Amino acid sequence: MKMHPATIPAAVQAAVDSLSRSLLQAEPVVGYHQADARLTADTQASTLLQELMDVQADLRRRQGDVTEEDIDRLRRLRREVEANPTITAYVESQDAATAYLREVNQDLSQLLGLDFSALAKRGGCCG
Repeated sequence: MKMHPATIPAAVQAAVDSLSRSLLQAEPVVGYHQADARLTADTQASTLLQELMDVQADLRRRQGDVTEEDIDRLRRLRREVEANPTITAYVESQDAATAYLREVNQDLSQLLGLDFSALAKRGGCCG
């Protein structure tokens, strides 16, 4: 059952707002946003990452019609991506933020005595 935002008790809404602010200010989340901004600003890293994703998508579409040159190109791009400090920092910050948010989810689930993420999926805007 979805609740209309106007029916959420003020104390619950205040707690949600406080949690949202705290999450946005948490070091792993701030670090992720900073790394994301650096990745966006680094055109070389962004282009390299996009090229890798394009090659991967192309190879998936071709389903088996892949040459040794294609595999070599994919491997070369992966090595370049893994060696790029901006991309590496982004991936590490994303992993840290994800781990942090999983911990928050577990804490909320224990506190509420239910699976918070399943509840959020069902009751959220998109669930």
